[in-house]
Amino acid sequence: MWISIAFMYLGAVIGAGFASGREAWQYFGVFGDLGYFGTLIEMALFVIFGVFMVVIAQKEKTADIGEIILPFKNKRWSRLLGTTVGLINYSALVALSAAGGAMFEQRFGIHPAAGGALIVFLVLLTVLGDFDRIFHVFRVIMPFLFAFIVGTALYAGFTLDKVPAPEGAVKPSVLSGVWYLSAVIYASYNLLVTIPINAKSALRAKSLKQAVAGVSVGGVCLALMGMILLRMLLLDPVFSESMSLPILGYAGRISPLMENLISIALLTAIYSSATSCYYGFTTRFKEGPNKKKLVIFFAVLGFFLGLVGFKSLITYMYPLEGYFGMAVLILISIHFFRVIKRR
Repeated sequence: MWISIAFMYLGAVIGAGFASGREAWQYFGVFGDLGYFGTLIEMALFVIFGVFMVVIAQKEKTADIGEIILPFKNKRWSRLLGTTVGLINYSALVALSAAGGAMFEQRFGIHPAAGGALIVFLVLLTVLGDFDRIFHVFRVIMPFLFAFIVGTALYAGFTLDKVPAPEGAVKPSVLSGVWYLSAVIYASYNLLVTIPINAKSALRAKSLKQAVAGVSVGGVCLALMGMILLRMLLLDPVFSESMSLPILGYAGRISPLMENLISIALLTAIYSSATSCYYGFTTRFKEGPNKKKLVIFFAVLGFFLGLVGFKSLITYMYPLEGYFGMAVLILISIHFFRVIKRR
């Protein structure tokens, strides 16, 4: 059971930005070798706060986003926080729809709308089956996806030639200008979208020990994958900076076959993360006859919003969500220690 929880954790984070190397580049690679230290901070935060979430969920017997975050009982504030994080989960669907479009355009020269439409359609099919369908799908696809992305990045990192970047050719974002802050921002906004998945997984776990083991292994695997992607990205910094989906470009340098295979893997990664994020958003809907209509309506709306473009969304939207995520993580920390003290 714990390995299934680890795969659910991976599935919530390992979307287009992570699997393609775009996020690894923006939040770690732009700092050169310092980025490896950033991935250690990322690992610590994913493990620590993954544990905090599952402990709170099991002890408080809740998967409600607001109730996981808020360290005291207040329905109004709990609803407000839950809705805000739910909207951030929704923004992730928008970004991942855009990522599907970016992949179709970069790889096949097809209009981005085609890729976005495919992702939204697959997400709808899965989310309409509720958490059980998501759980079973992730348990099947995530081991293969993780192994393939890691294997491709390792092969590229150790076989392709290194191309040094000219001085000043690569600069970090103004919203995350130092390596340690960048790592915290990255972990913060990603942890926001894992709250509903981790909480629901914890309630399904046979024991708290299994839930803790699952999120711990998941957090370590995420950091390990980040380090391997980083090695590949630092081979050619200017090339990595120029690509919306860097791993696709590096796979093309290996062979056309590898480029085709990694395209399929990226679509799977986009789908998995978009599914978990959109599920988190739909948990805010009340059960009833209108819920399915709302799920369909907001998925279609997310597709149209995603036509803005993937690279732009990662550059500006994610860092801003990361700053909000820091405040949420502080509240979760307080809640965790209150639960431990009380129990």
